[in-house]
Amino acid sequence: MRRVGALILFMVAIAASGAAAHPTATATVKIAKTRLGTILVDAQGRTLYLFTLDTKSFITCQTGYSNCPATWPPYLTTGKPRAGSGVKVGLLGTVHRTRPAGIQVTYNGHPLYVYAYDKKPGDLNGQGFINDWYVVSPSGTPIKKK
Repeated sequence: MRRVGALILFMVAIAASGAAAHPTATATVKIAKTRLGTILVDAQGRTLYLFTLDTKSFITCQTGYSNCPATWPPYLTTGKPRAGSGVKVGLLGTVHRTRPAGIQVTYNGHPLYVYAYDKKPGDLNGQGFINDWYVVSPSGTPIKKK
């Protein structure tokens, strides 16, 4: 029952969001120290998240899935992503997605996203959202503490 309630809140949040995914010419993945530990962030210091329902061969968060990218814009690039200090270049990659169309940055095979309600570097508002969205450690695994 809690999961159904959380899903309803998720859909309301999506309807209220106006965020969109915009590709970065050369996306950069960096690390930052937070209350959750050391995590991955984008070039602007925004927290990067993974969605546990995504797999290496299937992206769940697409327009057809409750307009998910409005709340969780994919971290898109038009070039090869760059690894900042402390980021393992061998875990950095990309995957082609269809909605929104583009090349999404991956880490350890996980497509990466930002959260529309994280307004400044260091915000962690998406952590643990409906028990499926988590920040990513430099080793490429989700950090599940809250």
